[in-house]
Amino acid sequence: MRLVDGRRAGLRGLAIVAVLGLGGAGCGGDDDDSGGGGGESQAAKPSRLAIELSGSGKKPTFTVPKSVKGGVTEISFTNSAEGDHSAQLVGAQDGHTPQEALAAGNAWGEKGNGLPDWVVLAGGLGDVKAGDTGSVTQELAPGKYVVADLNTGANAEFEVTGDSGGGEVASDGPTVEATEYEFTSSGLKAGANPLLFKNTGAEPHFIAGVKLKPGATIEDARRFIKSEKGKPPFDESQTFNTAVIDAGDSQSVELELQEGKYAFLCFVPDRAGGPPHAVKGMISEAVVGG
Repeated sequence: MRLVDGRRAGLRGLAIVAVLGLGGAGCGGDDDDSGGGGGESQAAKPSRLAIELSGSGKKPTFTVPKSVKGGVTEISFTNSAEGDHSAQLVGAQDGHTPQEALAAGNAWGEKGNGLPDWVVLAGGLGDVKAGDTGSVTQELAPGKYVVADLNTGANAEFEVTGDSGGGEVASDGPTVEATEYEFTSSGLKAGANPLLFKNTGAEPHFIAGVKLKPGATIEDARRFIKSEKGKPPFDESQTFNTAVIDAGDSQSVELELQEGKYAFLCFVPDRAGGPPHAVKGMISEAVVGG
């Protein structure tokens, strides 16, 4: 599956939108890592899904449980491979297989075809640096899924079973809301931000965030993305990205931000296909306080 990817926030100098593939093979681990145990004290806790990527930077493999209980889920992703890697979750509904979902995603992102309703862009984590672990909290509905690294194509399948019935996605603190075609942010502070990323639009979205250089404006960013000419108005050393989430979904994710102004961009297309959202003007300013 190929997602139009502004997620590698260098964006090739932010001049060209990179297209990265999901293919290849991964490996499944043993049974689920949903917190274990029983009793009333466990009922109030979310499920837990531990994902690890290891091996060479070019051909890594995933270790993921064969199954995990659904509902509110704490997802951790450990990158034990070389280089930056991601853990995008993709689900298949209506009797389709994860492999079919990957193929449909490839036609969507690479060829501009429409993305079928039975393909679920189910969140997960954006790029995590080598040796680091990232985490998000989000809802996972029962079904068959694949976790994929958008940078190498490594992937592995797992299943989400019945709801665990515990926990909640935090709703207080900093918030970033995505819709067509803009981001609205509030409460962002320098340092670690445990923010709520909400997709309140009708299309899939993710955040590719990059800090603006001193003196640069969001209009400079829009002009550069449109023309692909001149020097980028971005500090490419200060970037991040989230995973792609479907319309109506949300996730609690921790981001490390510096004080100043950021450009938030989205580079996936509508489900009907077409150009990436940034080309449609989805480039918004976010101010990070001290």
